[in-house]
Amino acid sequence: MKKIIIILLFILVTLTSCYKINYQTRIVYDVCYPDTTIRYDTIVNCIYVGDVISDNLLNIDTTSAVKLYSYKGSNSISIRPGNNYIMETTAPIRLYYYKRIK
Repeated sequence: MKKIIIILLFILVTLTSCYKINYQTRIVYDVCYPDTTIRYDTIVNCIYVGDVISDNLLNIDTTSAVKLYSYKGSNSISIRPGNNYIMETTAPIRLYYYKRIK
């Protein structure tokens, strides 16, 4: 009987520990091509699915942050938390502004 109660509690904790965050972020950035520079002003719908237990154990921060990455000539921009990729290009990217809307 004790094993059944423990299993039921484990299943209950597992099912209730997941959560989903839907949020929007306004981002302003430039992409610098060789002959011109284009400014983008967009609102991105983002999503993050997390787990309460692992987020607390790994100390994961759920505040918004825009990250610029560069690897072997490829530049990309993404919004965290979650894997919300916006753009990937070989041209340099300059970030001007970002703000979490809701």
